[in-house]
Amino acid sequence: MTDFNTLQDLWQQQSPVHKQEPGAIIDKAITEQQQFKLRQRSTMLILLVTTAILVGYFIFYLRLPSTAIKVSATLMIGSLLFRVWMEMISHWQLNQIDFKQSLKAYAHQFTRFYVFRNSINFFFTPLTMLLYSIGFIYLLPSLKVNMSKGWYLYIIISGIVFLVGFCVFLFWNIRREMRILKQMKEVETSINES
Repeated sequence: MTDFNTLQDLWQQQSPVHKQEPGAIIDKAITEQQQFKLRQRSTMLILLVTTAILVGYFIFYLRLPSTAIKVSATLMIGSLLFRVWMEMISHWQLNQIDFKQSLKAYAHQFTRFYVFRNSINFFFTPLTMLLYSIGFIYLLPSLKVNMSKGWYLYIIISGIVFLVGFCVFLFWNIRREMRILKQMKEVETSINES
């Protein structure tokens, strides 16, 4: 009999499950989507500004007739532009998600978007950083030959600081994005349960 009383006490101590109204769920999903769009635009802007700085740097400071410099510029600038392009595709996909459509269509679109964002975060972003790093490393021997030791040392230090800072920014942004995507996935689950 004490087992039954213990079980009954545990049952009564449970916190009640609060079901959200469909309107509240949709409002939360729309809010999350708007926040995600803002972060996507910010990421694209940062990547484009970085690309513009690199283009300016290669145009004005590296007018040396070196194939290595051209290959490096192509790798570094191209990798960042590729990442911006992936963000633009993702942004377009996010804009295609419509909360007014059927639940099945919404779930399909959101799942496709979620899978694509994961591929960007865990495949394309590391690929971008790898290509950028290869371009930077390939650039160094040409710079060493054609620049003063102090300027060369400055480029190495600033390049490494930029790369580390950029990696930290991307890691922080990916963690934040994964948290938002998880919340959006929870909203999708709530809609499925309603």
